[in-house]
Amino acid sequence: MTARRLLALVSAATAATSLFGAAACNEMGCDTSPDSNPPADFRGGEVVTTSGGPVYRTSTAEGEHLNFAAGAQFRVHHQLGGVPQTVQLWVSFSAHGTTDGNEAQPAGNMAEVLCVNEDFILLRNDSCGEYWLRVVASDPVAPMSTGAVDSACP
Repeated sequence: MTARRLLALVSAATAATSLFGAAACNEMGCDTSPDSNPPADFRGGEVVTTSGGPVYRTSTAEGEHLNFAAGAQFRVHHQLGGVPQTVQLWVSFSAHGTTDGNEAQPAGNMAEVLCVNEDFILLRNDSCGEYWLRVVASDPVAPMSTGAVDSACP
């Protein structure tokens, strides 16, 4: 087989795989629109005291992560008493992160931060991927108002 013919076959296979992947996502009903995926409230997790101040986490790296399906939105109530200045997101293909897999920081639209205020962090999976999510937030700034939620946050 000539190099040119091999290159043509590889190119055709790559194109077919890309088209199948896109079609499969659409055929499976992957609808990431906010209207079809209203935010779910998550009120779990814990605040731990560190030398740098309070840190909120939905779980430990080994703990149970949030099911972050395609289009999922979460309103994570962080319990910090102020607006967190640092928000870290971690995704895994395993429900228990590093216990039986690993985790990494997401890229692109795998996990989007839509809003952060003194009460919650609004997150969205705007991809067709299925992940497990862990959220870590810290460096709270005390609210300057009477505790009202930012009206810009849904």
